[in-house]
Amino acid sequence: MVGKNRWRFPEIKLFPEEFSLNRPLTEEMQEIMAVEQAKKEWQDTRKQFEEATVPELIDQAIYQMQAAELKYMYLLKRVRAKREKKRSEASE
Repeated sequence: MVGKNRWRFPEIKLFPEEFSLNRPLTEEMQEIMAVEQAKKEWQDTRKQFEEATVPELIDQAIYQMQAAELKYMYLLKRVRAKREKKRSEASE
């Protein structure tokens, strides 16, 4: 069985106060929503892995879980990098 510490999902405050439901979706908001969706997919694939009993399905669940994790981490890094770039440009 996999240790529990391996499956901690990195957290980020994704919805700053300046976001309003009355405004159209910005590119940043769309990217944040993609991060949230990827996180949900990762969590869902983890549940599938934990419930799999047939060896072939366990292997398939592992591959899906790893792919979902990589997608989530990529999208999260991209959003963080854009925010950092935005902050550095604003401070100049």
